[in-house]
Amino acid sequence: MGITSKAFIVVLAVAALSLCGLAVWLWPRLAGPGPRALCGRIGLLLGSQLAVLAVFAALSNAYFGFYTSWSDLAGSDSQHYRVDNQGAVAANVNATQLTPAPGSQATRAVNATTIATLDLTGLRSGISARLHVYVPPEYADPRLSQQDFPAIVVDATGERAAADDVQTLSSEPRPPQAVVVVVDTANGSSIPCTDQPGGAQGGLFWGQDLRSAIAAHYRVGLGAGSWGVLGTGPDASCALAFALADSSRYAAAAVVQPPRHGPFDPVWYLNTYPAPPSRILLAGLVGPAAGFLGHVRPPLQVTVTPNTDMQSTLSWLAQSLQTAAGPR
Repeated sequence: MGITSKAFIVVLAVAALSLCGLAVWLWPRLAGPGPRALCGRIGLLLGSQLAVLAVFAALSNAYFGFYTSWSDLAGSDSQHYRVDNQGAVAANVNATQLTPAPGSQATRAVNATTIATLDLTGLRSGISARLHVYVPPEYADPRLSQQDFPAIVVDATGERAAADDVQTLSSEPRPPQAVVVVVDTANGSSIPCTDQPGGAQGGLFWGQDLRSAIAAHYRVGLGAGSWGVLGTGPDASCALAFALADSSRYAAAAVVQPPRHGPFDPVWYLNTYPAPPSRILLAGLVGPAAGFLGHVRPPLQVTVTPNTDMQSTLSWLAQSLQTAAGPR
């Protein structure tokens, strides 16, 4: 009869009921004076109470699984809940998400940045995307071989103009000292900011797949202080979502011409949740989007600028993240 079996619990319950009934039946006979009657009453009380406690203990053990066998209770063996060492997780499991895009090879732009075109297939989200990864000239400096660099993600998935971002980065006279990742999709569709019920798992893609794959290939830390995001156009609200609602992964965001409406409402978020310790740059803030500023409170820091060129926003992000990057 197992320690967690129903039969064992039933036997305990019947025994407890029997002892309680016996105590009620014998109590009048032990009501007299003398040590014998006193010891009898004490025995009946202890026996019935211990029997009831045993029933509750058996029920709790069967529900929570503290002990799964008599030998487990005695400390000699355990039939279940063993922990078997299946070996360490492969070190390159995240690196396998990235593969060179067909027909592409790393090139060197006129500003000395190295450009790689890669395909990312998220292990967790299942979402596929085309990445253009820019590595600054300083990345190849032997003196910085043990140096981590900031990572800046450019969300170009819904623009249908990712090629413009690629061309702009290639021609910037002063490329930022950061690994810049332009995220595009083959069909120009957007990747949602968050996981969609029954749909695309955008939260897993941006929060885990993309970051782990880049960190596995480049000298970029996984700490939030090393990661920033740049959003432009109608889908720029995702950059705000990452800096506000996912600040444990993205510590800074630059938003160029914030949209009036988007899938993420920063005003609602700040009125509902505590402000995160993030830094946000709002470039070209006009119209109703300016109402966001009235809800900003520490430790959140927001900077507003009329300058909307990519050079300035990338430089601001790199400087905001630079303090978190450092020796490995």
